[in-house]
Amino acid sequence: MTTDLADALATAAADTGGRYDAAGLQELLEGVVAAPAALDDREWMELAVPGATEVQAKRLRAAKAAVAAAHRPAGPKPAERLAALRGALARLGLDAYVVPHADEHQGEYLPARAERLAWLTGFTGSAGLAVVTTERAAIFIDGRYTIQAGQQTDAALWERRHLHQEPHEAWLAEALPKGGRAGYDPKLVTVAWVEKARRAVEAAGGALVAVEENPIDTLWTDQPPAPISPTIVQALDVAGQDARDKRADLAEALRRDRLDAVVLTAPESVAWLLNLRGADVPHTP
Repeated sequence: MTTDLADALATAAADTGGRYDAAGLQELLEGVVAAPAALDDREWMELAVPGATEVQAKRLRAAKAAVAAAHRPAGPKPAERLAALRGALARLGLDAYVVPHADEHQGEYLPARAERLAWLTGFTGSAGLAVVTTERAAIFIDGRYTIQAGQQTDAALWERRHLHQEPHEAWLAEALPKGGRAGYDPKLVTVAWVEKARRAVEAAGGALVAVEENPIDTLWTDQPPAPISPTIVQALDVAGQDARDKRADLAEALRRDRLDAVVLTAPESVAWLLNLRGADVPHTP
């Protein structure tokens, strides 16, 4: 930690009234920096110093700027990243690894921390998947991204395949050596994907293996922190309907369909039902 960063954090932490020490404030501000810049300063400041004075606000802005300056892009080149992943797979006893464009919520639009596919391949589209083996690597994209993938990925490193016309499960089964082990992060895939991939891999004589710690997270040394932002309750004139009324309507729909409960897993659905908004990902609730 640089002297300027340490001084800015210590000064701003003193304004939190014991809520945060310098290390805790740094963690908070790293999350604020990682969140899209869609909030007014006063909104994120409420997380650290509720009702901050102008002087306190100035110190918080200085601390945030110092934290942001400490997180400048760095890291190895694409070929080095691919080689590093293969080295990690060897240490884990794996012969292949699947890297989806996904986060824990199965969202299409991801916070910067979850852009593992972009870190590994250079491809920044909103849909895609990569499979890496000890000898081959392929990126699977749909028709929207054919040109973009060609511009952003190195053809000497990555085979480019169509996400739907050339199923990655079949490619993986063909590329995996007999008795090979293919790893995946269970937090980033669906049950349906696991079942389909397992059938393909096992039919080829291999095994599908859930990996506890994503190897990309250990290799990505400047990986952004998870975003932190306040949850905002929408005013009725914006939401159009009170959240209590929405829940009553949902309960009535369940009764009509003779159901006892519904489980909502999509963050957008939860945000709509409760009239809440966050700022973890730009342009979505």
